Amino acid sequence: MANSVVQRSRTHIDTATEWFARLRASDVTGRDRVRFVEWFADMENRAAFDEVLSLWERLRCVTALDAPVMRHRDKA
Repeated sequence: MANSVVQRSRTHIDTATEWFARLRASDVTGRDRVRFVEWFADMENRAAFDEVLSLWERLRCVTALDAPVMRHRDKA
């Protein structure tokens, strides 16, 4: 049972990640947005999307902190 919960959760996260990328794409359509709203209406999907957003925010902070270090490495 626990394995099926993990798998279901993993599937939600994978789909949420795909939606996150699709919504940020330059060629996102109105139909994409409608389908997202329909998908997002489900509580499990919403929770998964919130996790993806949270991860994105944390990664943005790490990237911002690491930027001077990365520039320094490029010069070496």
